[in-house]
Amino acid sequence: MAQAAAHNVEDAQENLRAAQSGLAQAQQAAAKLAASKAELDRGEAEAQAGARRLEQGRLDLEAGEIEYQKQSEEGQKTLEEAEAKLQAGEEDYAKGLEELAAGRQEAEEARAEAREKLDKAAKDLAELEPADTYVLDRNSNYGFVSYDQNAQRMHNLARMFPVIFYLVAALVCLTTMTRMVEEERTQIGTIKALGYGTGAIAAKYLLYGALAALLGAILGIVVGSTLIPWVIFSSYNIMYILQDLHLELYWGLCLAATGMGLAVTMGATAWAMGSTARQTPAALLRPKAPKPGKRILLERVTPLWRRMSFSAKVSARNLFRYKKRLIMTVIGVAGCTGLLIAGLGLHTSIFDILDVQFFDLYRYDVQLAVDADSPGVTQRVTQALEEAENVKLWTGLSSRSVTFNFNGSSAEAYLSVTGDPETLAELIDLRDMDSKEPLKLSDTGCLIDVKLSEMLGADVGDPLSAQLDRPVKLTVEGVREHYVYHYVTVTRSLYQTLTGETPTDNEYLIALEDDSDQAASDLCRRLMAVEGVRSATNKTATARDFRKTMEVVNAAVMIIVLSAAALAFVVLYNLTNINVTERIRELATIKVLGFYDMEVAMYIYRENMVLTLMGIALGQLLGKGLCAFLIRTVEMDIVMFGRDPKLENYLLSVLLSLSFAVLVNLVM
Repeated sequence: MAQAAAHNVEDAQENLRAAQSGLAQAQQAAAKLAASKAELDRGEAEAQAGARRLEQGRLDLEAGEIEYQKQSEEGQKTLEEAEAKLQAGEEDYAKGLEELAAGRQEAEEARAEAREKLDKAAKDLAELEPADTYVLDRNSNYGFVSYDQNAQRMHNLARMFPVIFYLVAALVCLTTMTRMVEEERTQIGTIKALGYGTGAIAAKYLLYGALAALLGAILGIVVGSTLIPWVIFSSYNIMYILQDLHLELYWGLCLAATGMGLAVTMGATAWAMGSTARQTPAALLRPKAPKPGKRILLERVTPLWRRMSFSAKVSARNLFRYKKRLIMTVIGVAGCTGLLIAGLGLHTSIFDILDVQFFDLYRYDVQLAVDADSPGVTQRVTQALEEAENVKLWTGLSSRSVTFNFNGSSAEAYLSVTGDPETLAELIDLRDMDSKEPLKLSDTGCLIDVKLSEMLGADVGDPLSAQLDRPVKLTVEGVREHYVYHYVTVTRSLYQTLTGETPTDNEYLIALEDDSDQAASDLCRRLMAVEGVRSATNKTATARDFRKTMEVVNAAVMIIVLSAAALAFVVLYNLTNINVTERIRELATIKVLGFYDMEVAMYIYRENMVLTLMGIALGQLLGKGLCAFLIRTVEMDIVMFGRDPKLENYLLSVLLSLSFAVLVNLVM
């Protein structure tokens, strides 16, 4: 039993060990199973991740297929466009090859033609005679020449203006100092009674005059060196493009002007002091005795003298009783009127001739200049004028600059050759200057303008010599009214007879149905497009340009008018003041006798008005001569101004002079 028990124990132990071994194996298997389950979970997770990646890959594949399809379609389209461009390029290339071949052929033909022309030109050049050489300086430039002529005109005015103004200054100083000496007569007598000599007393007034002259000279130098140049320069600046004004002080002129001013002022002062300073103190301290009345020439005209009123008789006697005052007043008013006529006449003579020239003598509207050497230019211009709807009348001219001579005098003018004198007479009024009768152009002579006639000294019947293609003689058949530039007009028949050649028209004068400025400008623009046309000028625009070049004269005219006004006012005011001062007791006497205030005033003013009328009458003659002198002075060789002032200038000068006299009377 024990063995059995032991055997059982051993069996039990063996079973236990087996059970333990099985347990260990079961534990290992469980561990393996747990590991397998974890591995299975990881595999399942990886499988799920793989499935997701597979799904994403499927989606990416589908998007890629769509993008591929899109790119494939665009690529196909681009390929088709490229194939189309390639085909068009091949066609253009083929066409370019054809044009290149044609161009090469044309170039070869043109090269051959040019080589032929070059050979012909070289042959002509070799056969040419030596050419004349002309050196053109700045004096050939129109702008410079125009500016130089305007400057020369101002220079001519500057040469004679000082003479007029110094005469005006002398008269003003004389009347002013005479008035001063007369007013201080009693003071001079008192000083002389205290022992002062005549020289010392005169020195006071001479010093006063010298100081006034110096102050006036300083003011005049400032104004003359700044304001007046600026006014004139501004007028020039309207017409020309100039640099900034450079003001400069000319000491020589300033000193000369100051010296002349001192001489005039002190001379007038010495003349005014002459008789007064030589009188005795007793005579100076007493009121100046009125001049005795005398019979006058008018009294001998008995029928007229008897019919004159008492006041008129007194005024007539007083006028000739104070002869110095009469002369000074008449001269002063005459100078004023003369200056007014000269200034106004200068203005109208310059500006009125522009209207006469461009709108009275010139009846055409457009002037055309062409290149006569351009082949076919005459036919093209003729066709353009015939096709233009607004053209009423036109004619062609051959014009060239020629120097004409007569009796040693020479002048340059345009030789104008016409083949149709009748049409030319409709486009330009060829008339006599004085009678205004039309002048007829024939095949036996030429027509010249008035200014050219004066410059050469030639008149109707005189022969003018000129160098054309050969020396020729032209008989003056008429002298016509003309103001701007110089023209010698002949017929084509006479020109052919003189030279043996037929001239080619290089100028056309055109009249329009609608002669407005806009219509003329439109035609000028159309004609400028014609080959061979050099210039097309609107007559109205040319007149405006000439008017602008003359605007600078307005400044000179304004200075003349203002000077005339100042002269009249100063002279009349001073002389009236002296007249009243000297006759104060006489005026008081007639007032005591019962004269009214207006009658007392007219006692003086009546004389002033009579003297003013006398001065105005004398000023008409003075103004006519002064105006003619001014016009000749400022006139240029290429322009003729009106020779005489117009009636309105005389009337306006009379009205202005009377206005100045009335103004002085009102002030007094």
